[in-house]
Amino acid sequence: KWNLQYGNLRTNGLAAGESSGWRSVYGTLGASSGKYYFEMKVTGVNTGDLNNFIVGIVDAEQMGYAGDNGKFSTNESRGYGYRAQTGKVENNGVENVYGNSWTVGDIVGCAFDLDNHKLYFSKNGTWQNSGDPTSGSTGTGSAYDLATGYTYLPAVAHYYDDERIELNFGNGYFGTTAVASAGTNASGLGIFE
Repeated sequence: KWNLQYGNLRTNGLAAGESSGWRSVYGTLGASSGKYYFEMKVTGVNTGDLNNFIVGIVDAEQMGYAGDNGKFSTNESRGYGYRAQTGKVENNGVENVYGNSWTVGDIVGCAFDLDNHKLYFSKNGTWQNSGDPTSGSTGTGSAYDLATGYTYLPAVAHYYDDERIELNFGNGYFGTTAVASAGTNASGLGIFE
């Protein structure tokens, strides 16, 4: 289990007695239609084995439970993510070439269009794979065509106790730090980096 802080927007190491292993943290509000965006910032890495992070979404029926060491959402048929070490995307345990790797200080965005069933990832404001989340049903550069008829939740995972991530769901803060160059999305809702 991870220690979470600041309204569950920041991980702060493992709970007492826990050993290293893949563990996921999930959002609490799911969606089955509409268009959504959130972003994650890496604030700490394990210096002996860098960048064991993944960010994405998972169907609410397939998320793991809190003590499920070794399980993360991209092992599932309706779990989709973007890996820090390789820049690859993963679904159902299968990785595919997609974008650039990422590390401490990087901000990774996740846009999911549940009306057109597409998923996109950005690194520091640049959509990977020449993605265009506004492309609608054409899905220009999308990482995946999402399975339809399910409720998806944000999902993030990392491996080591000294790794740290912070999340922004539009409140304009990573943990307690305000975004440096605030921008809004097309609808004017939310403050993002």
